[in-house]
Amino acid sequence: MSDDKAMQFFSTIPNGYKPCVEYAWDGKQSCKQVAALIADWSKAIKVCGSDIESRTKKYELPESEATSTLKVAVDSLKASLQTFALKMQEACAIMEKDRDAFVEMRHAQSNSKREAQKTYETSRKALEKAQSHMNSAKRSYDSACRKAEKAIAQRDDAKSGRDPKLAAKLDKFTATANKEINKAKDLESRYSDSVNEVRKHQVEFRNTTFKVLNDLQNLEVQRIKVTTAMIDLCVKEHLKMASLMTANFETTAKKISEISHARDLDGFIAKAKTESKLSSVPPLVLESYVHHRNPTLEREGIRQTFHAQDEVKAPLPAAPSPNGGTKKQDLNDFLGKGPRPPTSPPGGIQKPPGPPGGPAAASKPPKPPGAVAPQAEKKAPKPSGPRPVVARAEYEFTAEEDNDLGFKIGDYIMVTSREDAEWWTGKNMSSGKTGDFPANYVTIVQDPVNGKVKQAKALFDYEEGEEGDLGFKKDDLIDVLDDSDPGWWEGLIDGRTGRFPSNYTSLI
Repeated sequence: MSDDKAMQFFSTIPNGYKPCVEYAWDGKQSCKQVAALIADWSKAIKVCGSDIESRTKKYELPESEATSTLKVAVDSLKASLQTFALKMQEACAIMEKDRDAFVEMRHAQSNSKREAQKTYETSRKALEKAQSHMNSAKRSYDSACRKAEKAIAQRDDAKSGRDPKLAAKLDKFTATANKEINKAKDLESRYSDSVNEVRKHQVEFRNTTFKVLNDLQNLEVQRIKVTTAMIDLCVKEHLKMASLMTANFETTAKKISEISHARDLDGFIAKAKTESKLSSVPPLVLESYVHHRNPTLEREGIRQTFHAQDEVKAPLPAAPSPNGGTKKQDLNDFLGKGPRPPTSPPGGIQKPPGPPGGPAAASKPPKPPGAVAPQAEKKAPKPSGPRPVVARAEYEFTAEEDNDLGFKIGDYIMVTSREDAEWWTGKNMSSGKTGDFPANYVTIVQDPVNGKVKQAKALFDYEEGEEGDLGFKKDDLIDVLDDSDPGWWEGLIDGRTGRFPSNYTSLI
């Protein structure tokens, strides 16, 4: 696997270590409130008596249940507590026991989170130490190369015989040059080893971060499940007590019967769900080896010895077979020549998710001054025809038959027919050719029929600076095909596709 593919693989790993930790600890506070609520609830029921009414005002559910059907039932239940407080002792004991188990679980989770943070910091410091060692080795290597160049130049001048004084010192200059050359070779080897060591620690640090994220997420899932079960237990116990109520508690019983556990729990989980708090991991940039590349040093044997180690690379998923199913029959099938034999197992091969990609913003021309476009006089946008269905090639496909449509990764295809679920017909907007292609090799990026359309209005004129750019005029309407890169988007206008700076436009 190439280094580029390895970096693409690691760039797909989810990021968000710091947000995950912060949310996990914030979640602990809300769980403490739930546990404190149950404790106060039990105390109030036990005390009962003349102050029971004032104590029931403390029966407040967590903020996550503020709009739930459970809260409606609890509010009704508070008004009835005075008449059946003495009969709730058994329910109190059950809830207190569950609350104690919940607190113990949260303490164990806190310890696990601290250990995860410790593991993360240890890996990070190891990476920083390796990088510091590599930088030192690089400086020593560069210095040795400069000294070797100077010594070689002195030796060569002495060999030329142009200066008798220098010629007399040829042996000395030769010995010095050999010494500096050997030193440069040794330091180059050390620098090469240090680069590989940094790459190894980079991968270890990324893997450690990924593991810590998964561990923290699993802890959050456990917290959600246990908290949900605890709240559900409270509901069930109060439903049992409702059976002991007399006619004057009919209103309370009705409210309890209207509790929607599924909706309440779905809402609670949705608010506490850790995955939604995670942001994207920045791409993994492995340390690059920089060779001195001086012809004089090369002749003296100071050559590159660095080779990227295999253990820092990871496998990518294989591309699917182009035959996701048999192709639709052509005229020859109906003339008796028979259908084309399938070249894949029945059912075809499902397309695995391809590695993410996108144009690099660093290689693009400068953006207009300011992050916000100036106010411009409003003009009517240019009219445009019906928007086509557009797909982006996720894998390279080579045409095998005359009516096949070949394309490369990243090409955009204007889809003209999707009658066959597995083989579509379209036009390659890069080559201008038309034909059939496997549907599982592409991803739909614009589909007006299903409402999948995103448009931007040009705020400035933009001229194509290099191949692959999409030029346009102010007030032009651009169909946005890919906005995964915040700086540079890919779009379609007048049958042309290409990349353009996002801050030259405004979504409409």
